Order: sequence, then C-alpha cells, then structure tokens
Amino acid sequence: MKIYQQIKKDILIIIISFFLFFCDVFIGMSQKISVLEDSLSNYTLSLENQVELYNILAREYSFVDAVKAINNAEKALKISKDLNYSTGIANAYRILGSVYGQNESYFQSIEYFLAALDIFQSDNDSLGIANVYTSLGHFYRRLDNSEKEFLYYTNALAIFRKIGSDGRIGVATHNLSESYFLAQEYTKSRVLAEESLVINKRLNNLGVLTACYNIMGQLEMHDENMNGAIDYFKSVLEISEDLGEDAQKVATVNALINLAQIYSKQASYDSMLLYLNKAVDLSKNSLLSNKLNEIYMLMINYYNRFNLQDSVQYYLNEYQDLSNERKKKLNK
Repeated sequence: MKIYQQIKKDILIIIISFFLFFCDVFIGMSQKISVLEDSLSNYTLSLENQVELYNILAREYSFVDAVKAINNAEKALKISKDLNYSTGIANAYRILGSVYGQNESYFQSIEYFLAALDIFQSDNDSLGIANVYTSLGHFYRRLDNSEKEFLYYTNALAIFRKIGSDGRIGVATHNLSESYFLAQEYTKSRVLAEESLVINKRLNNLGVLTACYNIMGQLEMHDENMNGAIDYFKSVLEISEDLGEDAQKVATVNALINLAQIYSKQASYDSMLLYLNKAVDLSKNSLLSNKLNEIYMLMINYYNRFNLQDSVQYYLNEYQDLSNERKKKLNK
C-alpha cells in the first residue's frame, strides 16, 4: 500500500511538472500561479515537493507581490529546516535575499545570499551557485558596484551555458545586456539583448520578455530610432496589461518613464504627462520608491521649464519627503 501511494505521488509530481512546463510555454503568470496554488491545496504531496512548489511560488511573486513572495519562501524554509533539506533551504534563502534587496533591505539581503551560496557550494550544486550569482549581480547593481555586477553576471551566464538551461540563459543574457547598456557598450548590449529576446519569445517567458523589450527600446532610443523605441515600450505595456496584477512592475514603470522622455523630446507634453502620471500611480502602488524619485525629478524639470512654480514646489516637497523616508529606512 505504501509503495502504491508513493507511486501515485511520483506520478502526480511528474504531471504537475509537465503542466508547469506547459504553463510556461502557453499561458501567463497569473494562470501558472493558480495552478501552483491549486496543486498545493488539492493534492497530497511529499514534503519535499511542497517545498519546491512554495519556492516556485515565491519566485513567481518576487517581482509582483513582496509580501506573498516572503510568505511562500518562509513556508518553504520552515519545512526544509524540519526535513534538513539543504536545497530547499538554500533556494528559500536566495529568494528571500532577492525580495529584501528589491525593497532596499540590503543587510538582510546579503546575509541570505551568502547563506544560500554556502549551501550550494557545499552541495556542489552548479545551478544553485549560478542562480545566487545572478542575485548577487542584481544586488551589486543596486549598490552601483559595476565591477562586482559584471563579475557575477558573467560567471552566472557561463555556468548556465555549460548546463544548457535555455530559460536561465534567457535571463542571464538579458541581465548582462543591461549591464553593458549602463556601461555604454551598446554593441555588446544589443548582441546579448537580441539573444535574450529570441529565447524568451520561444519560451513565452512574458515577465522577462517585458524587460527584454525595455532594453531593446533603450537601444533604439540611443540610436535615435524613436518610432522603433516607442513600439518596444508599448509592447511592454500591452503585455503588462494582459498580465494585470501579475505584471513585472519594474519593467512596466521603466517603459512608462521612457515613453514620457521620448514624448518630452518631441514636445508632446500631454502624452508625456499622461505616462508620467501612470508611472507615479504604479510606483506608489508597487512601493517602487527609487522609481518615484526619478519620476518626481522629471516632473520638477518639466514644470520648471514652463515656470509653473506651484507645481514645482509640490513635486519638490514630494521628492524631499520620499528621500527622507528612504534615508530613514536605509539607516534602520
């Protein structure tokens, strides 16, 4: 009887794994999350399988809903510690580090990353090590340490290529493409961006695809091809609208800001203000304070140009209040 039950569980997880692959290729994040949550509530899974699903859910929520991401990662962590399941612990640590880093809790973030890396290195887990390298690349980009950012992103991509993981190569090429763009090495950026775009289109990885369209749009802006840039940024907004609450918020806000900047250069100020106001609303709802600072500065410059001092003062106050809040948070 026990053997029969175990066979049922093994078959079940194979079916779920196949269905999750099907979801990645054919349906959006919202539906995939629903499948994962239904799997946890409707089936009898082994504790290790529960850990994997909680960690996948945490990862899917990490750019969408920080609270849900943390809750799922902590569930995975608790079960993993009870089982002494090192891979589950390390993956939960990495996801928690990512979420805290995105919310500027840098001390907590680096502690989780280093704890995860220790475990993966002890287990000789190349995939796990490369995933932590990716997270560390994000971490050092936020801290404006480009040397370590390039180091970790490059090492991550090399491991993913060696493993042959298309999904992770699609993410890693995008990350490195952004790094080259920020370093003003535009040719290298475009080569990697185009590779990432092809992979993520094929896999229908919509969250990463919106980020790919963003970098392609910025490359078109740099080449003074504004119509091409607008097409890429509007593609981001179309996908984000389809994904709804599950949209990649950072990519969406970046697209709105970039469209506003293009329309400002074209003196289409009504369109510029439309996109900036949308960016303000989304940033406030998604707690993207670093993006709000950027948007407020654009607002200040715009109203100052037309000598609308009341509006200038309003956004100066908003900018200062937000800066003070961020300083308090970082100090804490």
